[in-house]
Amino acid sequence: MPVKKPAVTRNSAAKRRRSVSKTKQEAIVEHDGHHTIHEHMGYFGRKILWTLIGILVVYGIVLLGTLIRNNMKEYEHIGQENAQVRTITIESEGEVLATPDSAFVVMGMQTVSETVALAQEENNESMDALMNGLRQLGIEKSDIKLFDYQVYPLYNDEEQGVTSGGGYNVSQQLQVKIRNLNKVQDVFDLAGQVGVDSVGELRFAVDDPGVYYAQARNEAVRRLNEKTEILAQTLGVEFVRIVQYDEFEGGFENNHEGIQIPTEEMGEDGAMNVKMGIRVVFEIE
Repeated sequence: MPVKKPAVTRNSAAKRRRSVSKTKQEAIVEHDGHHTIHEHMGYFGRKILWTLIGILVVYGIVLLGTLIRNNMKEYEHIGQENAQVRTITIESEGEVLATPDSAFVVMGMQTVSETVALAQEENNESMDALMNGLRQLGIEKSDIKLFDYQVYPLYNDEEQGVTSGGGYNVSQQLQVKIRNLNKVQDVFDLAGQVGVDSVGELRFAVDDPGVYYAQARNEAVRRLNEKTEILAQTLGVEFVRIVQYDEFEGGFENNHEGIQIPTEEMGEDGAMNVKMGIRVVFEIE
């Protein structure tokens, strides 16, 4: 008995076609979705890869530069560790005569009275007389300076520190700069006339010792050059360059009053020695 096939209607055929079409579209969409994901993953992967490559390139450049620098330093030191620089030290001294152009002396007096006011008044009168006399001798006011001023009570019993009407002592000292050395004796005569009871040591000085130090330095260098010429011929060496230079002044010093005074005794003509010592280290070949 023949099998009777079911009849296919238009509606069922259309449904099948739509179903097939939908399945294909879903497949296409799924395929496109996978394709898009792969594209995004490939983009980020390539980006990360290039970033890593860039970092490696920068690191390689830095490493290469470091190696080149280290090699250059090693090259600079090649042959220098064992190189021995030969040196010779030569000393010389220059000496010139300097004539003092000024003198300093400290002078003053002390006064004792029953009260501080009276002691100061009497002392000021004597010191004013000294100041006026010095100005009349041609000494400028700027060359007369207060050096020391003291006021203290007099004790009858020093151990107990008790005053018993012993009064007060006022002491005043001036430092006088005498620029005209011909006036030195006149200044001492004036001190005796006004009753000065304290006169210090007369100290001679030079206003600008640097002038004499420069002359002494030139003399020391001249003698040094003579020595180098003799040693070059005698030892058969060549003086290449100066490695170190030192110099030492002599002849003056600052005393406790800040005055440049001679360190040696002056000669009969009033001159004093000003010295400059130099020490030079030469490189020789």
